[in-house]
Amino acid sequence: MEREKSAILRHMARSHLELSRILHYKSEVCAHMSGLIGQIPDQHPTFEGIESLLSQSAGVTKSVTNYLASLAELEEALATNLQLAVKELSEEDENE
Repeated sequence: MEREKSAILRHMARSHLELSRILHYKSEVCAHMSGLIGQIPDQHPTFEGIESLLSQSAGVTKSVTNYLASLAELEEALATNLQLAVKELSEEDENE
């Protein structure tokens, strides 16, 4: 039984590591996109039009929002899994 619990915890740790790697790459993309937005001139930008500028800005905002939502989901998954692990360990201590 202990081996099964340990195996489950190892699998959870690996999945959390992969999730954190994915989020790291998403953060790199968001940071790059934000840097590009920071280079847009404040006055009289010469783009295809205001509609294009608004569309691109909305895309960047959406990417940053998705990244932050992904971080929240990761935090929630970590908390849930940690809660289950602590509960299992406390039940094991009570049984001994």
